[in-house]
Amino acid sequence: MHGVGQPYAERAFATFKFPPFISVKKQSAPDPEFSTVKYPNPEEGTEALACAIQTANEHKADIILATDPDADRFALAEKDTKGHTDSGWRIFTGNQMGALLGKLCYLHDRTDETYFMFNRLVAMVRLAQSKSNSRCERCLHALFNCFITYSQINRRSRRI
Repeated sequence: MHGVGQPYAERAFATFKFPPFISVKKQSAPDPEFSTVKYPNPEEGTEALACAIQTANEHKADIILATDPDADRFALAEKDTKGHTDSGWRIFTGNQMGALLGKLCYLHDRTDETYFMFNRLVAMVRLAQSKSNSRCERCLHALFNCFITYSQINRRSRRI
C-alpha cells in the first residue's frame, strides 16, 4: 500500500513458486502522500483496502493480501461467498490470523517431527470474547493471555 513491500512480495512469491499475484497498480509504488487512502494501514479494514477490493473483484480473485508502506504489517481478506459482509470480503483480524497460523503450525508439528514451533506454544493477545478463547483452546497447544512482549511470552512458555 504505497510503500516498499512490492519487490519483496514478488520475490517471496517467486521463491516459493507461487503464481504471480495481481498488483493494485495505483498502490504498488512508494507514494509518501498515500494518495489513494486516508490512512495506509491495512488493519483499518474496508476503507484502506478499497482499491484492493476493487482490483480483486475485477480479476475474480478469492484472496487479498496487503502490507502497510514499510511492509511490517499485513492484512488478509477472503471473498465472502455467503453474503455476511457489506463489502463482499471478510477481513481477518490479527487474532484470527494468529489462530490460523497457530493451528497450521500445530497440525504440521503433529505430523512432521523436524518441524518445531517456538517453545511449542502460541501466545494470543487478550481476546475480548470468551467464545474466541474456547475456539482457540480446541485448536492450539496452549492458550494464555499476556502482553505481547518477548519477555512475557518467554516467561509463560517456560511454565508449560
